[in-house]
Amino acid sequence: MINKYHGETILWEVNARDADGTALVGEAPVLRVKDSLGTEVLTGTAAHNLDGTYQLQGSVTNSWGTGPISYYWNVTGANGSAIEAVTNEINILSGTTEPPSYIYESELCSYYSRINDYLDDNSQDKIVSSYHYINRLLETMNISVPRKKNSNGLHDQSVRDMNAWFSIYHIVANYQVNQVSEEDEPWYNKFWGEGTKIYEDIKKKKIVFQDQVSPADAGISEPTRTAGSSIGTMFNNWDRSYGQGFSGADFGRDWSVEVIDIGTSGGLFETKAKWSDDGGITFGTITTDYGWIAMGNEVYVRFDKGTSSGTTNIFAVGDKWEFRTEPIKKSVGGQRNAKSY
Repeated sequence: MINKYHGETILWEVNARDADGTALVGEAPVLRVKDSLGTEVLTGTAAHNLDGTYQLQGSVTNSWGTGPISYYWNVTGANGSAIEAVTNEINILSGTTEPPSYIYESELCSYYSRINDYLDDNSQDKIVSSYHYINRLLETMNISVPRKKNSNGLHDQSVRDMNAWFSIYHIVANYQVNQVSEEDEPWYNKFWGEGTKIYEDIKKKKIVFQDQVSPADAGISEPTRTAGSSIGTMFNNWDRSYGQGFSGADFGRDWSVEVIDIGTSGGLFETKAKWSDDGGITFGTITTDYGWIAMGNEVYVRFDKGTSSGTTNIFAVGDKWEFRTEPIKKSVGGQRNAKSY
């Protein structure tokens, strides 16, 4: 169950298709939300976003009663009507004080798509436990904890990723520990391994925290979306959150990344993009991923599903981001004198 607090915003989403699987784009899905007391606290008609997916955003106000809520989609259109009811998926908590963590429970599906099969009332405790474990690891490297949020309202991606992977390991292990033979290595150990890799990269100073650098330190500007309006986003390592900063020593380069194929549903792990580091003269191709993708010269990009609560229609053909790199000037003091963006 996903915990939400008073004052938070929820993006509700429903996908409408006919019996043959064809996307329905002319419907009028109405959402009704009832709190744990049975009071209707939110109602509205969702707007079509892409490929039969409709979205409606709403805020959790202080008038919502605490406890599990229920919500209903009523889809009525030229193709008939259908009703979908969902219960025991979202839990409303009073106040705005969140349990200490670097990641939200609702974000774990971006790392492991089947995590919802293992979530229970104790999942949040495992996220908090992993958060404290990460802080103890960072303290051994003389890194101040807990890590503060950056100007974008989020913690550094490295600690978010660690918190996610360690939490997923504990959540899945809780169900699987008695289903794996003693002779076999548990399949879910791979989640712990992903978190450990990030810790090792921090230890080796391959990853630094955003509040320790500026775009000039890395020689990479922040990416800017120049085309498209999908909810998906792209990041690069302008803050040296991964890698050692742009290693090219020749000249400034203009980079672009543009979506050219969204696969079957525009999902985070199936969308293809073309990229260029010479102003669009030559191109390579990549498949979007939540993890860092090497582009050469210590430049990395990664993708995220943005504000979506689902796993489809994250990107659209034509989505495009651009950024620029400049050679980092070497000096006795290190990589601190570079062109500023």
